[in-house]
Amino acid sequence: MNTKKLRKGLKGGRSLKGGRSLKGGRRIRKITRKVNYPRCQCMSSCKQPSLEGSPFCAEHQNFCPRQPQLTGWEPAYDPDFFNKNPDLKGSHNCAAYAFGYLNPKATKDDPFPQPGNFAGYPRFSKTRRKTCPDMLARVFGDMPTVKPTTFEAGCPAKMSKIALAVDARSDYHVWRQGPDGMWSHKPGSTEVTNVDAFGRPIYDVELASRNYNKKGSHLNYNRFCGYLCVRRDKQPRMRGGVSKGPNRTRRHRTH
Repeated sequence: MNTKKLRKGLKGGRSLKGGRSLKGGRRIRKITRKVNYPRCQCMSSCKQPSLEGSPFCAEHQNFCPRQPQLTGWEPAYDPDFFNKNPDLKGSHNCAAYAFGYLNPKATKDDPFPQPGNFAGYPRFSKTRRKTCPDMLARVFGDMPTVKPTTFEAGCPAKMSKIALAVDARSDYHVWRQGPDGMWSHKPGSTEVTNVDAFGRPIYDVELASRNYNKKGSHLNYNRFCGYLCVRRDKQPRMRGGVSKGPNRTRRHRTH
């Protein structure tokens, strides 16, 4: 990755909407802590709980003033495409789903494509913590055309948004935005879904629940790395892992 390119986007306190930012030369980590979920996803200043089956509270149920800009290149939400094909379901993880990588010849036992593999980054370590800077470097290394953005900002033509977060202890996760502005994701080899850890539809990944500790998993993606624009007019540069063992980073099971 061209680190100058990434640093340029972070100058003057500019942040990748989470993860780490540079402000006055000092690194700042943005970690979601002590937030009562399920919360309203309309805006961070709203502390009201979201209603059952909705990302919004009663006040913002009919209108949210904070709206995302769409490009028309957002991939459609079609969960059955993966969920009803055992080989695609078992061989494509959250990164493949979000970035738009598709290998129709893959089998359910093939290793997942992992960020950084194409660019030659080392395999994920079981002992080294996951961080936003490392994950962003891997993404930019594989796909130099990726651009940082925000929830409300738009992407250039032929691109759409993904969101990235990490559980520093063991895992990362990626979501993608659909044509209606809502978000979906594919947790490892499990099914594609459009709800967060509390079963609420996802309007803003940063404000949605990403803590699966109480959902039969130890994972909590509390470090939000930011929103990125990725190309949709061509297959992304990604490559499967090399491990054939039951490595969590290979199988990337979240819950």
